[in-house]
Amino acid sequence: MSTNKKRKLSFKVWIEAADKPVLGKGGAKILEHIQREESISKAAKNLGMSYRYVWGHLKKTEKAVGGPIVETYKGGKAGGGGAQLTKLGEILLMEYRRVEAYFDSALANAKNLGVETSTSMTRQPAKEDKALPSDFQYPIVFLPVRDLEAMRLFYNGLLGLPIVLDQKKCLIFRVGAKEISGYWGFCAGLKAEMTDPEKVCLTLVVATRKAVDRWHKELTRKGVICTKSPCHQPQFHIYNALFQDPMNYTLEIQTFDAEHEPRV
Repeated sequence: MSTNKKRKLSFKVWIEAADKPVLGKGGAKILEHIQREESISKAAKNLGMSYRYVWGHLKKTEKAVGGPIVETYKGGKAGGGGAQLTKLGEILLMEYRRVEAYFDSALANAKNLGVETSTSMTRQPAKEDKALPSDFQYPIVFLPVRDLEAMRLFYNGLLGLPIVLDQKKCLIFRVGAKEISGYWGFCAGLKAEMTDPEKVCLTLVVATRKAVDRWHKELTRKGVICTKSPCHQPQFHIYNALFQDPMNYTLEIQTFDAEHEPRV
């Protein structure tokens, strides 16, 4: 018997509920396109599917998970209404993308060991994903405060932490040695209606606006909830995008305008 045939590792990933398939590659693509286009009809057109098929697939999935995953609305800026994922739909898509990314990485590791791999769900080589975190220059943790001046007196006046950036409504302190580049930011005037987890902002600083845009595209592709698309914030001299992590903390990816970076 010949043993020269190449062997491949191949995986299919899907989410189950009550031992029944709920979401696979095709369903994830449907949700992803609805999230991107904010329209069921546009999503169906982009995927080369009929509206009736996509609608039926959504209803079948909703029945399986026991709740709505897409909600439609009328009107809007452009008129005519649209559609968006519900919280359940966002969680479902994010969970699928999380598992997808895990197997992408596993397949890449197998390939490095000399095993030929194939998978229908691989979109981007995992080795490129591993290189992406080099974009991150340093972290900043932002916390809300009632009295910004009191924080200035305590952390700068008493503890001696240097203020590396004063944005009037926000003070950024350097914590630790310069080469470590760890920062705390204290901000006044955050929305009172925000819940406790949402008040915490975990910021990753990148070098360019293109890096912010690239991470926005990458994270939304993987199903991460985006709460604010990339845009310029002139009052803070930054360009940023906001996301929601599994604990409802805000994840911010930002870059400072030229000549407005923290003074390290």
